[in-house]
Amino acid sequence: MSDSLFATTRHAYRERGWKEVAVLVMKKCVSPFARVGSLYFFERNLQESMPPIKPVHGILVREGTIEDVHLLERTDPEEKHRRQAIDRLLRGDLWFIAIEASSGKLANYRWASQSSGFIPELDLHLVVEPRQAYIYDLETLPEFRRRGIEAVTRQFTYESLLHKYGVERIITYIRADNHASLQAGRQYLTPIGRVWFARRNSRAHVFRMRRDRMPELTREMRSRPVQAALARSSNSLR
Repeated sequence: MSDSLFATTRHAYRERGWKEVAVLVMKKCVSPFARVGSLYFFERNLQESMPPIKPVHGILVREGTIEDVHLLERTDPEEKHRRQAIDRLLRGDLWFIAIEASSGKLANYRWASQSSGFIPELDLHLVVEPRQAYIYDLETLPEFRRRGIEAVTRQFTYESLLHKYGVERIITYIRADNHASLQAGRQYLTPIGRVWFARRNSRAHVFRMRRDRMPELTREMRSRPVQAALARSSNSLR
């Protein structure tokens, strides 16, 4: 364990310097009492062009519908993901999926909300402004990783949001301990703030927030009027 801790500390120093090492030490000290962490929030202006990305042979990318929920049969836990997908689609969230053409298997997916989003680490809701979208719950299934599929799905998502839905700015977040995603995300996303939290007894306490261009975070879910009406209409169809 000491070797692992040393490796983690060395990595933190190389990536972020002594400040990150100090944070690591603090987290270790309070770990018996609470889980401490932080989230980086990012944005992207979709009107800014992105470098072209070559399609991945044999992979189809499109917007998902309720008829596609069965594709989640290979996720774990399957039933939870199916229920979540149906609830999200009925309230108006958008689902972007990549499928292997030869097998019909789900390879990658991500979700987008134009109304609000729940941040489970903070127990807070993110308020999405007009012409914005909150990107969340991204995943590439294990057998399809390291093939560039995530980038193709991302590009399709951004172009669809801009040209089909009129979204000009997307918001997302990445956990500070997810070093690989942070490194990749910084290549096409702009950091707008960082939120520190501590969780104890299933409760989240936000104790530091850098508010550069951060979106509003609230205890109660607040949807824009149009989206709220859509959600009510959709719920009536259940």
